Order: sequence, then C-alpha cells, then structure tokens
Amino acid sequence: PCGGSWSKWYLALGAAEARHEWLVAVLMISSLLNIAYLMPIPIRGFFSAPDGQSENEPAIKEASLFCVVPLCFTAIGGVLLFFLADHLYELLAPIASLHV
Repeated sequence: PCGGSWSKWYLALGAAEARHEWLVAVLMISSLLNIAYLMPIPIRGFFSAPDGQSENEPAIKEASLFCVVPLCFTAIGGVLLFFLADHLYELLAPIASLHV
C-alpha cells in the first residue's frame, strides 16, 4: 500500500526544495487521482453485497480449473523460490558477474 507513497513524498520534497510548486501540485493531484481510481476496488470487495445473488444460490463459487491451476503453479513456484533462493543465486552468479 505504500509502494508509491514514499517515492512521491521524496519527489515532492525535492520539488519543494527546488521551488517547483507546480510539480508539487501535480504530484498531489496524481495522488488524489490514484485514491479515486483505487478505492472502489476494496470498497466493492469488502463493503458491498454481491450483485444478482438469489437465496438458493451459494454465496461463493469456485473458479474453473483453467483459473485455479495456474494460481497453484505460481504459488508453488513462489514457495520453492523462497526455500531454494541460495541455489538459484549460485546458479546465476557466474552469469551476472560476466555483465558487471
């Protein structure tokens, strides 16, 4: 949630020190637009009822296998990379040192 906040903060500080008030205003407007664009997602996801749901229909349906299988492969790959990062580093270190 703070990925862009810190960079914008430092950009605004630098712009203020350089007396570029218009750039500070642009960054502030950009931040407000980001909030306006991104806030409907959690509001709709966490605070509104599902649309078109009948009483006999279950509240949550599982996604199809075409959606679930790639997510499982990605999750397994992330866990493997976490535990095998040293091996991957050792494998790629000679390649990376050639380009330095």
